[in-house]
Amino acid sequence: MTRWVARLVHIGAPIILGAITALGHAPFGWALLSFVALSGAYFLAYQNRAGFFWGWCYGAGYFGLSLSWIAEPFLVDPQTVWMAPFGVVAMVGGLALFWGGAFWAAKWLSPAQAALSYPIALAVTMSGFEYARGHVLSGFPWAHISYIWEDTAVAQLVALGGIYSLGLLTFLVASVPAIFHKAQLPMPRKSLVVLALCLIAASNLTSQRVGDAPQRNVRLVQPNALQHQKWDPDHYSTFYERALAYTAAPSDVPLSAVIWPEMSYAPHYSKNEVPFARIAQAAGGVPVIVGYPQWSETGQPYNALALIGASGQVEATYHKFHLVPFGEFIPWRTVLAPLDVFGLTGFGGDFSAGKGAQTITIEGLGRVQPLICYEAVFPQHILRGALRPDYIIHMTNDAWFGRFSGPYQHLAQARFRAIESGVPVIRVGNTGISAVIDPKGRVLDPLALGTDGYVDVAVPAAFAPTFYNQWGDLPFIVILIFGLIALIVWRQRMLDQ
Repeated sequence: MTRWVARLVHIGAPIILGAITALGHAPFGWALLSFVALSGAYFLAYQNRAGFFWGWCYGAGYFGLSLSWIAEPFLVDPQTVWMAPFGVVAMVGGLALFWGGAFWAAKWLSPAQAALSYPIALAVTMSGFEYARGHVLSGFPWAHISYIWEDTAVAQLVALGGIYSLGLLTFLVASVPAIFHKAQLPMPRKSLVVLALCLIAASNLTSQRVGDAPQRNVRLVQPNALQHQKWDPDHYSTFYERALAYTAAPSDVPLSAVIWPEMSYAPHYSKNEVPFARIAQAAGGVPVIVGYPQWSETGQPYNALALIGASGQVEATYHKFHLVPFGEFIPWRTVLAPLDVFGLTGFGGDFSAGKGAQTITIEGLGRVQPLICYEAVFPQHILRGALRPDYIIHMTNDAWFGRFSGPYQHLAQARFRAIESGVPVIRVGNTGISAVIDPKGRVLDPLALGTDGYVDVAVPAAFAPTFYNQWGDLPFIVILIFGLIALIVWRQRMLDQ
């Protein structure tokens, strides 16, 4: 019995600690509890010099809770409900492999002779595998550990190094108790207090950037079309007429643009037959940005954004380029075809990908970079240098994600894109949360999740380019490489003794 209890503890402890670590993410936002659980996981893993399986269990608990919303898209259509448990298990188990790999690599880098380096090695390998998670197989950096700091001053540090550098710092600080305990050294409480004050000071300094452009006013339109009703002929006109009415409503301030959410117009899937003239008329000459499906000459749909001018003409178009696997296209389609695995788009096939990140210019507003839904998850997509935008427009349809955690986590990531780049984000969601996010990551005048309405918001000016906006992840990669080299050299020296 004792042996079985020990095995259950060995499996259950990391899963529970992983789930507690996930409580730092929205909608909970318990950053301190999350960090304590992370530090506790490091401590327990160090005591056992945990390897792949322990790390995988820890990751399974973490991703199992933080990504519980993954089941929601499969529940919209009765034909895809059967895929929900398989999708959740595959996603959670697959992402946990990265954490299992990080624990295995840390153990390899810290043989018995160099056991004291295990916590530092784990911080480095976790950071490296998290970076890989954000890029391998099109990448999926959702629920990165940095996002637990969403509502704290620590979040401002991403203006210096982005989420991956903040993740490395988080992992390193979490390893401190394990290191001092193993080395039988007294915990340097005063030094930790000084470190915390330095981090807070650095966070405040990064937020003191200055913008010099005037504020502009935009209208955000949120029709609140539930996903199972969105393209239903019995309900479609309700949402479309609602969006038109909100567009035509009088405003107390001069507007630079009216913005509709992702895929906000597609009546009965009519190919490119979009009555832009009616939308322009409702806007009274104000430019309107609309998300809609556009079909190519070969019949493949794009997830598109159109800038509509005063007379209803399309002045600019943007095509989403970072598509959602299994949502907007099926990877390895020829291999998976016999399994009858299909996407959730409802448009009869894969979407076509656009050419890449770009900007469009809106008279009276400035140069904007469009991001459609999933694209805001990736910090590397924000344009830099001469292409840096004045504003980021993030249109999305979070009706796919339910109402518990998914939409709030998606909003959190948009907040981090604003802080990293110093560029305000204008976010418009079909079911919410629609809001303007200033360059400090503050959410201004939000329209609540699950409600319909519109709001006219003054968009603040962009800050001067941040350090991260200028250098991207290059400093992080350099630090990571040097850290790995140092650990490998230390490992070899210990083995040679």
